[in-house]
Amino acid sequence: SGIGLQLCRQAAAKGARIIIADLRLIPEAQQFVDSSDAVIFQRCDVRNWNDLQALIQLSQDKWNDVPDVYVASAAIFEPSWSSFWEDTESTDYACIDINANHPIKLTRLAIRALLGKDKKGVVCLVSSIAGISASIRSPLYCAAKHAIWGFVKSMAPLDQLEGVKVTSICPGVVPTPLWDTVPGIRKQLSYDRVKHVPAEEVAEYMLELIQQ
Repeated sequence: SGIGLQLCRQAAAKGARIIIADLRLIPEAQQFVDSSDAVIFQRCDVRNWNDLQALIQLSQDKWNDVPDVYVASAAIFEPSWSSFWEDTESTDYACIDINANHPIKLTRLAIRALLGKDKKGVVCLVSSIAGISASIRSPLYCAAKHAIWGFVKSMAPLDQLEGVKVTSICPGVVPTPLWDTVPGIRKQLSYDRVKHVPAEEVAEYMLELIQQ
């Protein structure tokens, strides 16, 4: 949904073949998948590394090649079931797994797949303005987005070394379903008092980053 869905639409309009990976599709995304044979949905829990690897295998099975472009756009704020302040988890933070560990691992899988085929490619990770700022309300979310920003900067030489570009975008407030997942989050983060960036516009910039 949100930024990821808009990016898929814009990429499809340019002739890309697409695998959408998520736990489930919202109706709008289901309609998009149903509208084209070049778009596939694969159920995926991004916290499960085997599920991430299966996406690459699906591309090989369906199109006889690994993907050229890998995008990690799945994210959560800090819902009560994975929150620093609610403190409900006993083994790990799902917020960190989804927002940081998943894009980092997807990048590693992408590099392995691309180098294995001697291909150039692009990994684009969605960070956030929270990755260069901070909020005591959502310290896990901010920490995860800071991690992505630092990780992408660390990967910068890979483009010149191996032809695999790892890039990121740090949007501000984007009206997406993410804002509906945590009660009171709009008020706490002053959602109505700041300028919004349309998901379509963020997707346009991501596509530009990918194509450069």
